[in-house]
Amino acid sequence: MQTVKQEVSDLLSRLPDDCTLEDVQYHLYVLQKIERGLKDVEEGQVYTQEEVEKKMSNWISYLENRDSFLKELKDKYCLTKSKKSARTSDNRAQTVNT
Repeated sequence: MQTVKQEVSDLLSRLPDDCTLEDVQYHLYVLQKIERGLKDVEEGQVYTQEEVEKKMSNWISYLENRDSFLKELKDKYCLTKSKKSARTSDNRAQTVNT
């Protein structure tokens, strides 16, 4: 097993010479996420295909219901942008979006 310093050194040697600091940060982030995923697999912290499909279905249903509910509220209470007249500091009328 490599030390963190060795892993970073290996990563840097694989990147092009003109890479940016953001490139290095991104690749370190990806490596960290991959290592975390592999650790989760070793510890049995994974979902089956069926579990993922059920979770996604529930999530999609929630979003659809939420969007429908918000649309009903918006329609019921006229929660749309409207234009109103307001007074400026020198007492002139001006149109304002609300």
